[in-house]
Amino acid sequence: MKKLLCGAIALALFTCAPVIAEPIPSNAIAIVPSDTTPLPPKVIGIYVGNAGTVEVQPCGSARTVIFKNVANGAVLRIRACRVPAAGTTARDLLALLQR
Repeated sequence: MKKLLCGAIALALFTCAPVIAEPIPSNAIAIVPSDTTPLPPKVIGIYVGNAGTVEVQPCGSARTVIFKNVANGAVLRIRACRVPAAGTTARDLLALLQR
């Protein structure tokens, strides 16, 4: 059990909030951007090998989100269900998968 530092002096210096652990990927597969083909389940992020624009459809949403000017080696922490080809110019994309 983790304790929070929430004394009177601590409140002046810190906010008391629980720490949320991010899931760690256990596998990665290449993404071929497609306007129709969904990504496999349990995608927790996208690694961008070569810079550009990445369009994603977050899971549970009918809309897409466009990330512009994504740098080489960036990781987008998003649960994505699809990476449309029409809006994606970045290359060498990897889907980071959770167990």
